Amino acid sequence: MKKNPPRRRIDFSAYESKDRPLFRVRTLPPLFWGPFFLGLLSCQSPSPETTPSPETTKPRLPEIEPSEIDQLTLKPASASGATLSAETIELVRNGAMWEMTHPVSAAADAHLVGQILAVLTRLPQASFIEKGTENAARYGFASGKNPQVTYRRGETLLLELEVGYEERNRTYLRQPDGPVFAWPGRVGSLFKRTVSEYRDRTILSEDARNIERVAVKNRRGDLTLERENETGTLVPVNEKIPNFNSFRAEQFVSVLTMLRAKDFVYNPIDPSTIGLAEDASQITIRLKKEDGARTVTIKLGKTIDSRRATYLTTSEAKEIYLISRHIASFLRPAASDFSRTDAEVAADERARLLAKKHADEHRKRRGKTETSPGVPEEWGKYVVGQKIPDQVLDILHSRAADRSPGHSDQR
Repeated sequence: MKKNPPRRRIDFSAYESKDRPLFRVRTLPPLFWGPFFLGLLSCQSPSPETTPSPETTKPRLPEIEPSEIDQLTLKPASASGATLSAETIELVRNGAMWEMTHPVSAAADAHLVGQILAVLTRLPQASFIEKGTENAARYGFASGKNPQVTYRRGETLLLELEVGYEERNRTYLRQPDGPVFAWPGRVGSLFKRTVSEYRDRTILSEDARNIERVAVKNRRGDLTLERENETGTLVPVNEKIPNFNSFRAEQFVSVLTMLRAKDFVYNPIDPSTIGLAEDASQITIRLKKEDGARTVTIKLGKTIDSRRATYLTTSEAKEIYLISRHIASFLRPAASDFSRTDAEVAADERARLLAKKHADEHRKRRGKTETSPGVPEEWGKYVVGQKIPDQVLDILHSRAADRSPGHSDQR
């Protein structure tokens, strides 16, 4: 195999001496120094003070903490161009709650107010789109015709925003006649709500266990339910209801303690013309409180078929509500509504026998031959005049399947 010849090394010792080296700095051509120093300058990073980044020159929305805000003003879109109208909504913080002061005085919806304040937390993430107002119409901005929201701290104006179009997963915002920004998310509909939607719709909110007595009076008859002290279950008073369904009674009480309005009546109206006279259908509730009993009377009026709503008022309210027609029909029960049908009684008896059978089989597999005299104690509370819930039946079936032949007892 042919080997490559060794490389020839050049010996520069013959060309230089101790007193005269081959290369000297002073012997380099003057033209070399210019490119040399330019190269050194090009390697140095530019100073941020002399050459600012393009990102820092873009307009940005101010950063504001939601906790600083104690006043909100919502101006709806106006087709006539006027930004102030009768429907301008003013909200004021009162401690931990928010209240509406205009156009009506009422409690505000805490959830919606929280969403409006949450817009501030993502303002730093809003991306700059366009400066100026020449192309603002492309993003849904027209002078004086957009929804506006004003954030204040006391008398100090912190921020005023106009809301434009929603596109994909972003909403266009801008300060009046300012640059256009894309806010990450869809919040346009949040600023287009009605006065009723910004209000707190809670009519009654109580713990159902605190209801001691319920008296119902309507055209279908009178009915009184009272909670027993020992068992805590609701039972009829001064009336014998065959096959009384206490589960249905608890459902009725639960609806009473979570009443919410569908809308509100703002214009003055005579209660007698809408069925809220003295002889109106009414429900009287007695609530247990630490400082004594509290009584609330609920009156039900006429139903508006076009709006599928029913008039309602309470003894503690100074206004008239509209509730769902379906809920109103549930609040006009008769005594027969709390009685189980023959089919329900037969179904409960079958469930009781099935529970007894499964309990006996379970004891036999445990080595206990004695027969259970009845339903196990853990299930007894579901069958004494009540319908056994489907969840309990599922547990019974699953336990029977686990203990059936072919399944070994691991315990």
